[in-house]
Amino acid sequence: MSAALKYEPLFLSEDQEREELEQTLGQVGHRTPAEIDSFASELLGSLGRCEADLQRYTEAENAEIARIRFRYARFRAPIQTRQAMLEGAICALAKQQDFGPKKKSRETANGTYGRKTKAAHLFIDDQDALLAWSLSLPLDKGPAVTTEYSIKQKDAQAYYEKTGCEMPGCRIEKEKEIPFARPDIKGPNSGLSR
Repeated sequence: MSAALKYEPLFLSEDQEREELEQTLGQVGHRTPAEIDSFASELLGSLGRCEADLQRYTEAENAEIARIRFRYARFRAPIQTRQAMLEGAICALAKQQDFGPKKKSRETANGTYGRKTKAAHLFIDDQDALLAWSLSLPLDKGPAVTTEYSIKQKDAQAYYEKTGCEMPGCRIEKEKEIPFARPDIKGPNSGLSR
């Protein structure tokens, strides 16, 4: 025969704690400064324990997340290596394939491969040279200069696209065709049977 253990909570419930706190705060006007300091100290101790508990749980959560990421990285690494190899092989085929006079890609049973045109892109290599050049132009004729005396990448790119002007401190990567591989993803949730 086993005796049933009676459950007695070690701590007050949140509602009980709130009720006790409100009751005590209601009596603060009748307490001495030393009693109020003692009560404040008790509350500060409770607050410190709460903050320590939260910090401990955050650290434990971060450690678990790091452990999970480490475990899954072992599974991902060989797949990512194979993915890069397959994509490289498909892109090599796309560079060689003649898709016809107007087409740049081909659809297959498992996806699409081909070539696409990547627009010219401007890179700011020397902000000071670009800024000095832009400030020498009449207002509203160059790329927008910020109040911090710099030029944002997107503003320089927009100016280049509008004018075709190659600006000091910038280099242009010309428009080019690049191969691509876009597979149809057939995972366990795609509804396709293998």
